[in-house]
Formats: sequence, structure tokens, C-alpha cells
Amino acid sequence: MAVVLISQRGFSRRKLLKQAVSGAGAFIVGGALLAGGASSVSAKAGPEPYVTSADLNLRSQPSLSASVLLVIPAGANVGYLEEEQNGFSKVSYAGSIGWAKSDYLSPANSGGGSDDYSAPYRGQATTSSSVNMRSGGGFDYGVIQVLPAGAVVDVHDDYANYFWLVNYNGTFGWVHSDYLIMGDDGGGSDVPQYTGQGVTTATVNLRAGGGTGYAVLDVVPEGAEVELFAGPAGNWARVRYNNQFGYIHSDYIAGI
Repeated sequence: MAVVLISQRGFSRRKLLKQAVSGAGAFIVGGALLAGGASSVSAKAGPEPYVTSADLNLRSQPSLSASVLLVIPAGANVGYLEEEQNGFSKVSYAGSIGWAKSDYLSPANSGGGSDDYSAPYRGQATTSSSVNMRSGGGFDYGVIQVLPAGAVVDVHDDYANYFWLVNYNGTFGWVHSDYLIMGDDGGGSDVPQYTGQGVTTATVNLRAGGGTGYAVLDVVPEGAEVELFAGPAGNWARVRYNNQFGYIHSDYIAGI
């Protein structure tokens, strides 16, 4: 069995795990021996499939200041291109290649699974008024407690019927998005920030980017409710409709 020494400086846990699972032998990292299988490494036909754990920005460069190419939805499969910089991984999705935060990517075949309260941390929010925290994502669920106005809650990336999963003083529950003012935890999560709701004033195209030159993803009917997210491109608003992210010209949305 081959033994490979890897220095702790600059090594990628994801690449190490991939090699160990593929059967590259044994690895020594910082004095610890990690044994892999004895089988030979087989070539792959394409990028290794990874899955997103949250709605995630695909950026043009490995930086939070780089332009957003598109938004990858939670649970989507992306191709991992085996390059990492500044906490970002290079991936391919829907014909585009860019960079996404590594914290929100995991191997598609990892067999992971989670309970209701293991959703990734999204950031912090403040309640805009007194509001009920419920046991599920909907008005039919029971009230766990009433949160006071100005309460700071930890928001997790689980969302249903306009309710977010939150944690307040150690208790998990669901709060309607209309009563949450999303903030920035300073950790660089790079998850699109929800800002409110809007209604379309006419039948309008949902496009892949902020301009008429981008592909049409869907046609949104007049009077449809859309969720608004931070990061408009000029006169185009970033929205989510039927769980799909895209852009709609702001002239066709009331409530911005």
C-alpha cells in the first residue's frame, strides 16, 4: 500500500477525501494516517457531481465582489472541476462555469440526509414586530412562542410557504418572512438575501440575467407573486418564482 505525505499547508480536504475514497492508498496529514482502499483509481468521464445545500450564487471569480452569473437552486447537481480558491470551488452548472462557496457543496453520492433542524445556517435577521414562532412552515401550525419586536434570530436555509426556519434563544421554529429583516452575519455566506415580495403587473419573461439578451427561463403571468432578492442588475430585479431564480424588469413588478 502506497503512503503519501501531505503537508497541512494548502491541502484540500475535498481532494484528499476524493483520493482516499477512490483507493489511492494511505495518506499522512499532520501525523495522522488515513487509509484508503486497495483498488486502483479509475478515470472518470466528466466532472464529479456535487450537490448544493442552499440557493447559491455562481460567480465569475472566486470572490464575493465578483459578478453573479446565475443562482444555483438548493439541491441542484453541479460538476466539481477540482479547483479551489479563497473558500470557493470551481463548478459547472446549466452550461455555465464559475465559482461557488465550498461550504454549500458536498459530493452527490455522500449519502448524507438530515433532520428538520440540520439545514445550513444562512445568517441573522431581526423581527420587525411581534410575531408568532410556529412549529411548521404555515399558519395552520401551532404557536411555540411569540417573538418580540427587534428580536435577533438565526435563520437557517429551510423555507416553506413564505416561512423561514429560525432559532431563537436555542428554540427552533418557523417565522413568516414578512416579519423578518434579513441582515449580514459578516461570514460571507454568499446566499442570496431575501428582501420582500412583489407582484407582476403584466405577463412578463423571467430571464437568466439582467437584460433582454439572456435566455427566457419561464413566462410569469400577470398578478403572480414573486420573491425579491438583493442584487438587482440595473433596472432588472432578481426574483424567485416557482422555486426558480431569475430576473424580471422592475417596470413589471409592483412592490419594489
